[in-house]
Amino acid sequence: MRNTSMTNRKISTGTDDSVGEPEKLHQKQPQITLSVIIPTLNASSTLSQTLASLSTARERGIKLEIIVVDANSQDDTKTLALNGGAKFITGEKGRGTQLHRGAQIALGEWLLFLHADTVLATGWDASFAVFTNHPSNAERGGVFTFTLDTNGFKA
Repeated sequence: MRNTSMTNRKISTGTDDSVGEPEKLHQKQPQITLSVIIPTLNASSTLSQTLASLSTARERGIKLEIIVVDANSQDDTKTLALNGGAKFITGEKGRGTQLHRGAQIALGEWLLFLHADTVLATGWDASFAVFTNHPSNAERGGVFTFTLDTNGFKA
C-alpha cells in the first residue's frame, strides 16, 4: 500500500467551523466531483483491486472520474482500466509526470492521487464526504492514513 493525497481545486470563503457529526458518516452527502488519478506501468496485477476499492463512492453521492495515466505498459493494464470505467491516457514514464498529466485533464472539484497498488480502506468515501462537505476544508488538502500489507524490507 502507498500514501494517497487529495487536494481541492475550488477556493471557497466558507467560515463555518462546526465539526462533522459521526452519524453523518453513513448518510448520503450532496454530490461531489472527485477525479482519481492513477499512474501506471505494467500494473495489471494490482489495478483491479485498486479500482474496486473506489466502487462505494457512488453510493455516497460522490461522482467519480477515474483517470489512468499509463507509461507504455506491456501487460493488460489498459484493458483493466477501461473495463473498470476509467479514462485511459498515456504519458511519459515517471510518477510525477504522470500525475501532472492526469491533473491537467481532470474535471473534478477534488483530486485524489492514488497509486495502482493502493487499496483504499472501507469507509474512505465517508471520510472524504464529511471532509469535503465541511466549509472550513474548502481551501485545504488531505491525506489518508495507510498501512503496508507486508513487513518486508522492500515495503
